[in-house]
Amino acid sequence: MRLDLSADPWGVAMLAAATVLALGLVIGLLALIMRTSKRAAGWFCGLGSLAFLVTAAGGTWQRIEAHDAAAKKAAAEAAKPEGKVLQAPPVPVDTAGAAVEAPAGSSGAADDGVTGSAGSDGGEESAGTGDAPANTDDVPADIVGDVPPELDEPPAPTPTPAVAVAPDFPSGKEAGKAEAAKRLRDAKQIVDEDKDCRDPDKLRSTWLSLSTIPPTIMAVQVKAMARKVEACRRRLVGGRQWKLRKDQVAARDAFATTLKQRLAEEKIGLWISVYGADHEKLNAGSKQLDQDRIKKLLDDGLRDELLELGFVQASISDGKNITREDLTPKSVAEMVDDELEPYGLADVLRLGE
Repeated sequence: MRLDLSADPWGVAMLAAATVLALGLVIGLLALIMRTSKRAAGWFCGLGSLAFLVTAAGGTWQRIEAHDAAAKKAAAEAAKPEGKVLQAPPVPVDTAGAAVEAPAGSSGAADDGVTGSAGSDGGEESAGTGDAPANTDDVPADIVGDVPPELDEPPAPTPTPAVAVAPDFPSGKEAGKAEAAKRLRDAKQIVDEDKDCRDPDKLRSTWLSLSTIPPTIMAVQVKAMARKVEACRRRLVGGRQWKLRKDQVAARDAFATTLKQRLAEEKIGLWISVYGADHEKLNAGSKQLDQDRIKKLLDDGLRDELLELGFVQASISDGKNITREDLTPKSVAEMVDDELEPYGLADVLRLGE
């Protein structure tokens, strides 16, 4: 155990106990030489030994507690996503002053008050801004509400989202406040309804509507609602990852059965099993196979099938030797990001400055 006299009180106590023990041994040695009573030496040795054991146990316990606390802190830090920060897209205006179409997938702007934790509790952080405070009297009281609980299986996003159009925003002050309040009410209906909160089309339209409100109008309420939209996006991502992982496990189990049947048709009796937390590893073997036949199976498409199903390792034996394939498929997180990228929802949503 490392001794640090300036920062390790248990180490200092152990040193003191060792000193008492050493003193007892010296007294005992002197008593032995002088042929006198060894009772004092026994007391010193007993007291020093007991103190040394107690301080050693206490120091060990303290180090274990400190290590656990550091591990929990590191795990909490690692749970935070590191998405790219997207800026709110500018709204092109034609000569008549009307907003025109925004490109698809450009709605992934994000709120400057959101850091977005990846956890399923939808936790959020807020940050101060330099915007002038909004007049809360102009906002209906029911605009900002709590985020609803999660669904077990959110709907899968459609592969080709329609082009989102940025709605017009009035130029007058009073008309602008009224439009902003309406958009906030519409957004609240989406985030309060969990099914809508998990719908990528509705979420993208809601974000585009919020991100095009001028920053000088009702900034506090808009940023609060933007944080709730980001919480919806995180639940959408978490739900899609859970569903995709569950589907992949079922597909790998089914593939093991199918592969055994396919080789049985070629008169090859195969034993096969999948294992791992997500059934991502495969073991198979047959005495009717040899190394050349195994290599041909892999080259003729088996390797591609394993990669597509998300297997990270496949070991195939001919009874004497084992052929091991280490694969690097796309992770579940990457696959979900690819699904949500066309909607602009693959990264953390933050409002532009």
